[in-house]
Amino acid sequence: VGYQCETKTLSLLESNLQPKPSCGWELVIAPIGLGIKETDVSQALTPHGRVRHVKMTNPPGVCLVEMALKEGAEAAFNNLRRFELKGTQVSVDWSTMAKTEMGMCNKRQEKPPAPATRSFKENPTEESLGFRLGQVVLISNLKGAPQFNGSTACVVGFRSDRVEVELEADGAKKTLALKPENLSAKDAAPPTEPEEKPAEPRKRRAKWEENSGGFVVPQEARKAPSDSGAPFPPVAELEQMPMKELKALLKDHGVDTTGCLEKAEFLQKAKERAKL
Repeated sequence: VGYQCETKTLSLLESNLQPKPSCGWELVIAPIGLGIKETDVSQALTPHGRVRHVKMTNPPGVCLVEMALKEGAEAAFNNLRRFELKGTQVSVDWSTMAKTEMGMCNKRQEKPPAPATRSFKENPTEESLGFRLGQVVLISNLKGAPQFNGSTACVVGFRSDRVEVELEADGAKKTLALKPENLSAKDAAPPTEPEEKPAEPRKRRAKWEENSGGFVVPQEARKAPSDSGAPFPPVAELEQMPMKELKALLKDHGVDTTGCLEKAEFLQKAKERAKL
């Protein structure tokens, strides 16, 4: 063991030794509300023993605290089972990894348990999100809270894939957890959204279009009805013609048949033409 900067060798009984978990004397504090920082957790546990390390987890809501000594961890666990931290009721318990390696979990199988693994990621670093604590940033492109666009804020923490910033609004300080793409350095130009092209006006479809199954006859190509020049049949022959032939005959000789529907009407027109 290391003692007062010297390495000493001790011969101890097995009863005087207790294995220390690989994660240390680690406690879990949860749930962690928005605005609670690592320093707040450390100050709450310090009266019960020396705190070695505090770190937030990803996803947020859980804080891992490593105590320097087992006695300090046990004192915090026994005295702070449930307490209030900045207006939020939180609970204290041993971490799953510490429980497993200390033999506090139920062991119904004879096989040794597999090494405990984390089910979450540790809190993101400043480098991974591109900002640093205390940095002054500019908020932009917020759609859910556009009233904060253009505001200046200060980075106060990191949570999961978001950056916690603090700003003044309506005479009070507010803490927001924003995505990195909604923040930019104060001296840098804020990110801009791509400009949307104006929608083209809808065009009314023509009555006849290409490949629509029809065609349009130009006005100049239309032929005005004219007399065919053939002799007009006598009245006796007209009376024997069916209505279809009467109609075609009148059309060929330029007779206007507008309003004619019955054979008698077409025949009357034909008789009038025959008298000419």
